[in-house]
Amino acid sequence: MIHMKPFAIILITTLVLLIITATAVSVAQTPAVNASISGRVSSATGAPITDAQVMLVNASNTSEQIGNFTMPVDANGYYQFVNVPEGNLAVFAWSPNYASGLSNSVNVSEKVTYTANVVIVPEPYFVDIDVSQKVIPLETGKSTITFTVYDHWMNKVGAGWFITTHTTAGTLDPLYGETDANSQFKTTISAPMEGTNATVEVFARAKNGTYYPLQMTVVTPTPTPTVTPTVTATPNATAQVTVTPVANVTVTPAVTATPEATPTTAPTPTPTPGFEIMAALIGLAAVAAAYRKA
Repeated sequence: MIHMKPFAIILITTLVLLIITATAVSVAQTPAVNASISGRVSSATGAPITDAQVMLVNASNTSEQIGNFTMPVDANGYYQFVNVPEGNLAVFAWSPNYASGLSNSVNVSEKVTYTANVVIVPEPYFVDIDVSQKVIPLETGKSTITFTVYDHWMNKVGAGWFITTHTTAGTLDPLYGETDANSQFKTTISAPMEGTNATVEVFARAKNGTYYPLQMTVVTPTPTPTVTPTVTATPNATAQVTVTPVANVTVTPAVTATPEATPTTAPTPTPTPGFEIMAALIGLAAVAAAYRKA
């Protein structure tokens, strides 16, 4: 009886080790799927986005990248990932001056080639401004400001883009909203109680929820025999609503802006899907003056 207990302990330990070893071998022998995912990145019109980048992500959590599956598309917008593991996957795509996009989800379960196309659209880049009234009375004065939003190629962005505004004096109503079918967002500025300058700022919201400033458009003539207007971006362009306690003052809108060369494409970002931060301020044009009632 004295020698049986050590023997029983050794036997049980051996059985446990055998079970653990067998389980490990079973897991190790599970084959990888090694599938392929291919597709094309294009605009809403079907044109290839030739400078797009693509990344393989978890379709259930798009901020999670799968392995090192990332690459640029070819000259026709096509890509292909090989030796893809199994799972519910999707392809995330982005390109300079475009909103990022996501493909349909692909449930990879066998060794075949799956298709995942991505459509991305140009995002807001420029904004043009129109002020309905250049002279407004102090305290009670109001003026409607219309923002017309364009993409990097000066095409109207259309409806559904979220725009938000801010002023350093007076009040804006509404402060935010979506562009309409004419790519416009309108707000009304009300004069403050005392004379001051008000700088109005405008931002667009990207598809991933982050905000970034819009560039103001300035038309400058190109010195050729036939003068052709050239649209250029003017970062840091400022415009102010001036409210002063004087009577019958007519104010001419004046935007302080230095025309620059046609903007070049920003370096290609390497965002984490689902999120990407970009913030700055840009003043927009709205200049007015007012009088105080006696």
